[in-house]
Amino acid sequence: MMKKLAILALILFVVPLSAQALVYTGSLSISGGGLTGVDNWANDAMISWEITQEGSNWLYVYTLSREDGGWFDGPAVSHFTLEVSPDVNTETDFWDFDGSPVEFGDKDGIENAMKLDYGDNEQLQWSFRSNRIPTWGDFYATGGSENGNAGVHGAMWNSGFNDLDPLDLSPSADVTNKILRPDTGYTPVPEPSTMILMGLGLAAAGVVRRRRQK
Repeated sequence: MMKKLAILALILFVVPLSAQALVYTGSLSISGGGLTGVDNWANDAMISWEITQEGSNWLYVYTLSREDGGWFDGPAVSHFTLEVSPDVNTETDFWDFDGSPVEFGDKDGIENAMKLDYGDNEQLQWSFRSNRIPTWGDFYATGGSENGNAGVHGAMWNSGFNDLDPLDLSPSADVTNKILRPDTGYTPVPEPSTMILMGLGLAAAGVVRRRRQK
């Protein structure tokens, strides 16, 4: 019996460790009220994200599209700007960019920002890897020229742009006017199912310990 309990405890400890990889997805849209757009993107635009934990690092993927997931009818996107932590090391904290060149600094009204240039007038996607954990913040995207006309034709940003970031920095918090972006200072809390399994593992280990003491 004691051997079976020891095996159960080992399984319950191993399962939570293998379940630590987290994936956070979300989106903001014009019709949903979490996204603000002007000109060509005033009525039909969406930003979505998928952020996947890879050990101690994270894969960040952002997609701009119409609300039905289709391609834009409007202008090419000039660039995509994303808030980052003020203490980032621009040489070591980000890599594997799909969308370049990359600039850091005060961009588009965001004091600490990463600016990525990439785009055409279809569906757009940017991605990169980082050792920075996800938390809530701002983004800004703007269109370029259309049909040879100079100037900006379209822009979009999260409706809580430059508002104070939420007090609950957890990536799983219920936030409707910010997007997930890389930052520091928050340690992800295990998902409820993982915490339950960890608790069961600890309980089983306690039973084994008490039986050995007898």
